[in-house]
Amino acid sequence: MALAAQVPASSSTLLSFTDPITPGVTWAPALHPRIAGLELLLPPNTMSTFWWQSPPMPTRPSWRPPTGVKIDVTLIGLETTLDDRSTTSDTTFTYDHAFVRYGADRVHWSSWIVAKADGPTLTSSRFDTWIQVPAVAREQYEALMQEWWRTNPSWSSDEDEFCRWLAVHHRDVFDHDIPLLGYVQVRVEGSARSLRVGGMTVDQSSAVGGLQSLPRDVRRPTADGPWTFDLNLQGRGRVVDR
Repeated sequence: MALAAQVPASSSTLLSFTDPITPGVTWAPALHPRIAGLELLLPPNTMSTFWWQSPPMPTRPSWRPPTGVKIDVTLIGLETTLDDRSTTSDTTFTYDHAFVRYGADRVHWSSWIVAKADGPTLTSSRFDTWIQVPAVAREQYEALMQEWWRTNPSWSSDEDEFCRWLAVHHRDVFDHDIPLLGYVQVRVEGSARSLRVGGMTVDQSSAVGGLQSLPRDVRRPTADGPWTFDLNLQGRGRVVDR
């Protein structure tokens, strides 16, 4: 039996750059962790590039991850003039950009996609973008799904279960395309003489639709939770339990 499904999903991830810094956050050597956040403070008349990057953040739901998602990025406590030595010329050449990439398995990733800044200035605290998986990237994935259905899986709508089957029987499918948005990652880059940032929030919003079948057995209890598929943890010839 198949039922129509339209499932909205949203999440907000707060990444702290203050003590304790959120695990998995990385940053440029020019930035230094301080009580108020990551800080860049250089001698007069010098500039430096900087960057920081989020860990992979899962989408939802894990039974049917989205193929399109809206990403909103907000920088917390961003300052670009930290002391009396900062001048107008210092801020004139200060800029930042935000980028987003996506993956299905924590191994293979898309290239970085630029996010639109909110405002006309070179330095922004807010960015947003829409990510969409092209239909052509799902062709082989969806063809193999029909093969998987013939194995009589416990729940033929569970894409987590399907990807774990792929990891055993068609592992190389992930080498060619990224057919779903399982994880997103955010990177901010720029240049400044002085800068401080206390953290970053990443908001995701999406919806998944289509038909879904009823499970043959008890529905997986983590089905509505975050995507967890990791190709590194899926050994050839066996499926690792969720």
